[in-house]
Amino acid sequence: MTSKEAYIDSNVIFYAIIMDTVYGKRCGEILREAASGGIGGTISTLVIIEVANAMKKYGLGRDAKKVCTGVMSMPFRIVPLNEQIVHRALAISHDSGMGHYDSVHLATMEEVGLSRILTADKGFEGRQGVDRLDPLDSV
Repeated sequence: MTSKEAYIDSNVIFYAIIMDTVYGKRCGEILREAASGGIGGTISTLVIIEVANAMKKYGLGRDAKKVCTGVMSMPFRIVPLNEQIVHRALAISHDSGMGHYDSVHLATMEEVGLSRILTADKGFEGRQGVDRLDPLDSV
């Protein structure tokens, strides 16, 4: 794990794919930097499924397999979900009211010892032990 390593939320990948008007360009730059090894990135298998699901909802479902296979070929550490992560995520969600998917991201971060999350989701802001990095800020 590098000092720059962060958990990368699915919105960073998705915003790069759709070239979101606010985040798209910067998210694309971040993914290019991660692909070259300049940023250490960790994702979970849930991130891949979330990207595929968002693409389907956005009318890009036909390209989801190709795009997600490409994401999996990047030098990210990919953490598979396991029973321990799911139990922890359920506890986080129950105790905090946070959504279940975001709780899985936090539980995965705990599992691998990360405190930094690269995300456009402001819902991670102010969480104890979590350092939210906005994609628009320098990484």
